[in-house]
Amino acid sequence: MKWDKYSDIIFLTLRYSKGRSAFLRFMSLLSTIGITIGVAALIVVLSVMSGVREVLRDKILGITPHIIVMKSGGSIENWEEVTEKIRELKREIKWVFPLLVANAILKKGELTSPVVIQCIPEKFVSDTEFKKFIKNGEIFREEKINVGKVLSKNLALDIGDEVTIISPYGETTLFGFVPNILTLKVGGITEVGIFDWDSVFVFMDWGKCQQLFDTQNWVSSIAVMLQNPDEAEPVAHKITTVLKHPFFAIPWTKTQKNLFAALKLEKLGMTTILALIIIVASFNILSTVSILVKDKSKDIAVMKVFGIPTKKIRNIFLGVGMWIGIKGIFWGTIIAILLVAVISKYGIVSLPEDVYFISNLPAKIEIQNIAVSWGIAIFASLMASFIPADRATKREPFEILRKEV
Repeated sequence: MKWDKYSDIIFLTLRYSKGRSAFLRFMSLLSTIGITIGVAALIVVLSVMSGVREVLRDKILGITPHIIVMKSGGSIENWEEVTEKIRELKREIKWVFPLLVANAILKKGELTSPVVIQCIPEKFVSDTEFKKFIKNGEIFREEKINVGKVLSKNLALDIGDEVTIISPYGETTLFGFVPNILTLKVGGITEVGIFDWDSVFVFMDWGKCQQLFDTQNWVSSIAVMLQNPDEAEPVAHKITTVLKHPFFAIPWTKTQKNLFAALKLEKLGMTTILALIIIVASFNILSTVSILVKDKSKDIAVMKVFGIPTKKIRNIFLGVGMWIGIKGIFWGTIIAILLVAVISKYGIVSLPEDVYFISNLPAKIEIQNIAVSWGIAIFASLMASFIPADRATKREPFEILRKEV
């Protein structure tokens, strides 16, 4: 009898995996279902975590600078000269513009709310991606502002409404401190999709900000938008090198570090928890292969008598466990892809915006997430089937045959 290196092992593996008894077939089915559920759950959860990260990243990088250039010890007065030096990095740089962010009070009638004023020259905003966040109205102009969607609901603001903005800057007179006050109209309502921003941000033209905050010709920082946001760290280092002290550049990976670090940690935690589901499901494989080894003890003895290597006998039963795992991986992946497609297309899971940053649960299939799920399932299946497969090779064939006679 010629023992082929692979074909006979595969043949016996597939034959034994079918099982002669109804009980073995039932155990094999349960094992497959367990792995299927574990793999599907892991892929779906990792896809949701990837979707959440991508949505937050797109929202944040669509409206916040990829790099912020600041000056140690105070404001930037010669900002025109600084922006020209940054623009010399033509390949990486998309836009450069002065930025002023300050706190103020917004008032409509008897209603007031603390707000964060973000001042950007209107000519820069017209060319950037800011306009995609305008849900109603138009981009702010000299006499108009843009307010967040949540803020507009809180203060019952609509397009064309007049509002009063009270600045913490002003003049000291004989009658006390008099703050700078501007009366402007709401020109547009923005929706970034992040509750904390939509509830406090007000966007205003640079010229009006100079009046409101007495900025004269200084800015608090310079915003840099890149062709590729993923290059923020090396470009920030290059800008810091070019401008030298007291200037320094901070990439978005540091300004938003806590948020994305928390998402990464949460993803790791969910992976660990759901991997345990697959590991628990693999115990069914251990039981199934153990029962199969006992059922096929006579076959094992005959193979040993005919001189079949112990390693190859072990591989047959390892193959049975792996085949169960592979079937579970296949069906789990198919189910996960379908679920992710439904979640991402129809947004069936709604979230409260005041608790989470997003209104619907996003999902995105990534190859690395599938690879992680497959790796965990294959490893668990292999480990679960190794113990009974190894035990199958340790019994003496004559002892087995003697009991069968």
